[in-house]
Amino acid sequence: MQNKDSSQFAVQRDWGFYDILANFKNMKVKELVVNPNSCMSFQRHKHRSEFWIVESGIARVILANDFPESCSKGDLNRRQELIERAARTVILHKHDHLHVPKGEWHQVLNPSHTPLHIVEIQYGEFCDEVDIERLYQ
Repeated sequence: MQNKDSSQFAVQRDWGFYDILANFKNMKVKELVVNPNSCMSFQRHKHRSEFWIVESGIARVILANDFPESCSKGDLNRRQELIERAARTVILHKHDHLHVPKGEWHQVLNPSHTPLHIVEIQYGEFCDEVDIERLYQ
């Protein structure tokens, strides 16, 4: 785990960075570090589930299911509105964990003034960054 700075292999993002700790055929282990008062995109995955353990910090996680049958293909605003209406929030602290099944919308926010460190275990038929569908940033 990188406690202060990212490793030389870390992938920088607007919200912080991630570092791949282990990579197997159908499983990947990452460290996510979310900067204070930052958030990741509201996203879901078709081919993988995720299991998160908070190593340090506080995570505010927004979770929601989709409503594709409720909207026509061209009405993205209506779909987004329905997803947001069904959203629920979970607060995670050190050593708390959360399972995010494939297909569930999720967003991680760091509401605090210190970095948030999460160990993320991705598992499924395809564990790659291209398996991200974003509803919005």
